[in-house]
Parts: sequence; structure tokens; C-alpha cells
Amino acid sequence: MREAEKEYTIRLRQTQRYIIRELRFQFSKTEDEEEKEKINLLEKTFRCNLYPSVMKEINLIRRLGVTGEDLIKRLSDIYFQYNLKSLLDAQVKVEKQKIVPRFICPESLV
Repeated sequence: MREAEKEYTIRLRQTQRYIIRELRFQFSKTEDEEEKEKINLLEKTFRCNLYPSVMKEINLIRRLGVTGEDLIKRLSDIYFQYNLKSLLDAQVKVEKQKIVPRFICPESLV
């Protein structure tokens, strides 16, 4: 795997994969545009490196098998309770700073 791929590949935990899978399923079922925006925001947020306390909360959600509207409600509550907007903003800022193109000239390697 290339260096750039390693750096930008996100490793999701089982719980995060569950949350994202259920959010995508809910996204495909809904017709409401506001609801779709909310689901997109939740998906972006729960792809980040999350606090251990948040992981504990979503682990419980997965074990209880929460799905549908209840899942979105609980994830929204967690989003506001732990102020995950700041976490998402910080990650986006760091990603923008990391993007630096590097050119390698094969002639200089000879």
C-alpha cells in the first residue's frame, strides 16, 4: 500500500461499521431531504476517531440492536451531548493541512 493510502485510510471499528450500515439503510428508506442531510452529517461524524465515552455509548446501541428512527434519535443525542461538531471540524481542519503534493523526479534518483 502506498504511503498516501496508508495515511488516509480510515480504520473503522465494528461498532462504527454497524452505525454506518444502519444509517445508509435509513438514508435509502427516507424521502425527506432534511432527514437525509441529518443522516449524512451523522455518518461523517461517526466515521471520525471518536472519544472512548462515545464508543462506549454506540457499542451499547449496537448490542441492543437499535435501528431506524430510534437509532437516528440516539445518535443525534450523542452528537449534541458530546459536542461532536467540534471533533468533526477539527478533523476536517487537520485533513486540509495534511494535503501537500510531493513530486518525485526519477531522473534525480539516477
